[in-house]
Amino acid sequence: MNDKDTSEEDLASLFQAVGPRSEPGADARQRVYAAALETWQALPDESAYRRRYPHWAIAASVLLAGVLALYLNWDAGGRIGEVAYSRGGEKAAGEPLREGEVVRTGRDETLSLRLRSGVVISLGTDAQATFHHHEQVTLDRGRAYVDAETGSVRLHTPHVRIDDIGTVYQVQADARQTLVVMREGRVELAFANRQLALGSKPGAGEFVRVDAAGEIAEQGELTTTDDAWQWHKTARAPLRLNGVSVSDYVKWLARDNGIDLRYGSAAVAQQAELETLRASAAHNSDNYNRDQALETTNFKVREVDEHTWLLDFRNR
Repeated sequence: MNDKDTSEEDLASLFQAVGPRSEPGADARQRVYAAALETWQALPDESAYRRRYPHWAIAASVLLAGVLALYLNWDAGGRIGEVAYSRGGEKAAGEPLREGEVVRTGRDETLSLRLRSGVVISLGTDAQATFHHHEQVTLDRGRAYVDAETGSVRLHTPHVRIDDIGTVYQVQADARQTLVVMREGRVELAFANRQLALGSKPGAGEFVRVDAAGEIAEQGELTTTDDAWQWHKTARAPLRLNGVSVSDYVKWLARDNGIDLRYGSAAVAQQAELETLRASAAHNSDNYNRDQALETTNFKVREVDEHTWLLDFRNR
């Protein structure tokens, strides 16, 4: 058996081990083709390298590199996120989200998707969204809760375009109208050749309802603890408690409930970063309430008002 036979057998074994793959997206294919062309064009016209290896061999090696990259590594371009949490549906946590994928939820199904940028989008029941790539999504219908603390995304509905600026907001869209409600941060909306900025303040966020004609049908403020926000808790993943720092837990819980969190002192903030919760592996933020979680720690939360918590040492 010669070297050529051995390499072909090795390559065949490699493809067999990897198994069948889904068809890559157009963007991924274009990137591989462009890289292969750039490599070919970078080779010198007349060199010892070309005299030693025939032109067909060089071309074949470049093509093979492109095929392998497309076959084995195209996920870097085609996979734009994953399922973070699913309730009542067929999708499972960790399932990949692909470029251009249309995601639908049923009557009793909610879903949370984490994009590559870090943005988390939770879909309510009877929703449909198209994920063009990790920074552009269209909500065709239904409700979406967008947490863009660590990234950014441009979200379209049939009536508006929404650009976030480090924010938490929710959107509800159907054929007749789009409702955008702020909980934290700021967004910029574009619709019917006009622009509008929505912001928030401790305890309240601005909202706007835009109709199919591109006119503002309603505008005002909604408290961050209003019942209209509660649906997202059926779509987002609960926080597992064991080993989580007191600071991370209380910050997550406050954010999840639209609460402004404050600290009793700088020492409280520093110590809360170091102390961790002690809970079983089964305990999470949905089945273990705040007082139960903090019971074995040196901290307590005092509710200053309905929109504000104060984290302090227990013995104060």
